[in-house]
Amino acid sequence: MSATAELDPIRPIDRARAAQIVCGQVTRDDEMISAAVQDTFADDWGFGECGSLINVIRALSEDVASLMVAASGEQNAAEFARRYLAQLLAEVGG
Repeated sequence: MSATAELDPIRPIDRARAAQIVCGQVTRDDEMISAAVQDTFADDWGFGECGSLINVIRALSEDVASLMVAASGEQNAAEFARRYLAQLLAEVGG
């Protein structure tokens, strides 16, 4: 797969699982989070049987990015994301 390969659209079930994880985080419902994670790992759809997991991660990252841009604008969100990534990489020695 090349770096510019088109990704398949995120399936609605994977978006729902991502939303379930977020809802569980917000409501502090560990069982809700656990159920979404278990369902994601049990779903052996696509990409070496990791397609569902990849889609849930993609959906979460798209949602976080959209919220960041909506809250502070594209330029500020981009600057924050770059600083945050650099900080995390520095912590792990990357």
